[in-house]
Amino acid sequence: MSGSNIAFAKDEEVQSEHKLGYSLNLFFIKTRFTLTNKRLIGDIPNVFLVIPLGNNNVTYPLNSITNVKIGNGFKPIRFFIGLALIGFGITNLSAGNLIVLVLGALMVVSSYYMTIIIQTAAGSLIYHQIAPHERAKGQQLVNDLNLAIAERM
Repeated sequence: MSGSNIAFAKDEEVQSEHKLGYSLNLFFIKTRFTLTNKRLIGDIPNVFLVIPLGNNNVTYPLNSITNVKIGNGFKPIRFFIGLALIGFGITNLSAGNLIVLVLGALMVVSSYYMTIIIQTAAGSLIYHQIAPHERAKGQQLVNDLNLAIAERM
């Protein structure tokens, strides 16, 4: 994000930058976070289905963040619909249902997800989706952010 048009305060310094994949299906879309000594800046992709629609720039002052963690989840309905589509696609492959097979596979793959969860001082939770294979990078961001929050206190 250092190449982006981010205006920094006079005594603000970048402590770390993180570039994380958005999802397994949309591996080419990246979420970017920049951590400074005063705030967390995010460049979050806006996505509709599989269509990228731009980015949302967000800023969270460190003194308003109380907790940060990584969460994961599983969407069973999406998983079972995906399995049904795969089964239908395989049984009717001769009828040209390759697209149904691919759609089912994408649904199964996207049924498992990870999020970075930021809790504000007001108690609200903010979720930012990341790809499950980016867990180590996400955990590094969470560790850096928790360290920065601890140093501010």
